[in-house]
Amino acid sequence: MTSFYLAGPFPRMLAIREVADGLTRGGHTVTSEWVYGVERENIPEEIQQDVKGYLTERLEHDKSFEIFSNIAITDLREVDEADVFVKFHTDDIDYHSGGKFVEVGYAMAKNKLVIVLGKPENVFDWHPSVLSLTEDTFLENIDAVLEEFLETGSPVRLR
Repeated sequence: MTSFYLAGPFPRMLAIREVADGLTRGGHTVTSEWVYGVERENIPEEIQQDVKGYLTERLEHDKSFEIFSNIAITDLREVDEADVFVKFHTDDIDYHSGGKFVEVGYAMAKNKLVIVLGKPENVFDWHPSVLSLTEDTFLENIDAVLEEFLETGSPVRLR
């Protein structure tokens, strides 16, 4: 079956995990370990509580630099392992670390099928190779989307 990397903000981890579980039940693989909290287990509690604030001061702290550089390396490796990259929107929360935007650019450069769930957040979400879907219909449409993509080599436009 198909492997997926799911990108989105930490505050939406539980909702994204539900999608990951649905993909797994459908026979697919999810490469993004962060969805299951694997990366966060190695992050001290005080950093987890204020990730955004802590990121701005990371270079002053050797340990945080090591933690976050390992996370960045892991995330890109997991994008490499995936066939499809899925980016979840952040319009319902006030949290934007920017990591998913780097990851989506990386996925596009690697010629992955990129799917954006929710409202476009930047100009690259409008790129012709990017497929936009709604989060509530993603799981029910994903097999048809993949079949069409494999046949034509280009994403279909489902809303």
